[in-house]
Amino acid sequence: AEWKGNTPPAMKLAFIAAIVILGAASAAAFTEEQAASQWAEWKVAHGHAFEGGEDAVRFAIFKDNLKKIESHNAKAAAGEYSFTLGATSLAHLTETEYKAMLGYSKSKPVDAPGGEYKGWDVAPADFPASVDWRTHSPPVVTPVKNQGQCGSC
Repeated sequence: AEWKGNTPPAMKLAFIAAIVILGAASAAAFTEEQAASQWAEWKVAHGHAFEGGEDAVRFAIFKDNLKKIESHNAKAAAGEYSFTLGATSLAHLTETEYKAMLGYSKSKPVDAPGGEYKGWDVAPADFPASVDWRTHSPPVVTPVKNQGQCGSC
């Protein structure tokens, strides 16, 4: 089946993978001093420097994203998610800014040609319960790469 729309599933997966790259943040609530320390380390690690008031704005967004990361990771520790999040090079962006950077826009529904979708005639028992494509032989996926503003996959 051919995918039609502006945001391919792989782009969504790439966003999640980009967040996961640097690992999990602590599940405990962070203090202002810890956040400031993480902010300083993060800026050095990712080569970001902000002038004047922009630094305070970006720091506030960064702290908000840290809270989201910690909330998610606490749920992951409780078994609600199978993955953890961490602060990547995009941790200073709001969700709106991130989507705009990648040219995101909501897709309009597309009618499938030929009428009703019939699906494949395959029983669920024919498939394994899970597959780790990272360790599949022959290799199926490559390591996550930073595509910058591309977002084409």
